Amino acid sequence: MDRYALIFVGPQGSGKGTQAKYFSEYLHAPLIGTGEIFRRHAKRSSLISLTISRYIRKGKLVPNTVIRLILTKKMRLHTHDPVLLFDGVPRTLSQKIILDALLKRNNIVHVRMILVNIPKNISLQRLRNRKREDDTQATIESRLSDYYSKTVPMIHAYKDDNRVIVIDGTPSIAHVTYSIKEQLKIDKEFGLLIK
Repeated sequence: MDRYALIFVGPQGSGKGTQAKYFSEYLHAPLIGTGEIFRRHAKRSSLISLTISRYIRKGKLVPNTVIRLILTKKMRLHTHDPVLLFDGVPRTLSQKIILDALLKRNNIVHVRMILVNIPKNISLQRLRNRKREDDTQATIESRLSDYYSKTVPMIHAYKDDNRVIVIDGTPSIAHVTYSIKEQLKIDKEFGLLIK
């Protein structure tokens, strides 16, 4: 059985999470979204949860050891699903290496990154309007700084492998969704997934 992975990335406020949720339902595919996983963990009191909570409050990236543990656990739950979606991971080159190894171990060879791209000023505007507990001015600035210094180089590594589909994230949600579908339809590996 051919197995596929779609990885949704973009600066904070780009709407990548909204798109990942939509395509999870559209493709009947599980979504491994680290942001939601981390926010759930932050409300618990285990050692791993306290570690995650400490990093989230500061707007910092969660350590790779935690990322590996969570991804391994979540991917074990979906060994028979033909398509997996990821949101919020990888965010760095080292996380890309972790995810690539897990994808290979799980026989997922068809991989595309959906980059929902918006300019920094739009990102800041959307984040200021979003009302979420962990969206303070300091954490917003920290996350955007990490995105441009750590995530963008990781995206370039996927681009080098011709595995990135770049989507303009500034129009409406419906228009962004349509653009992603159209790009996937013409992709020779992923076209069969899109109706």
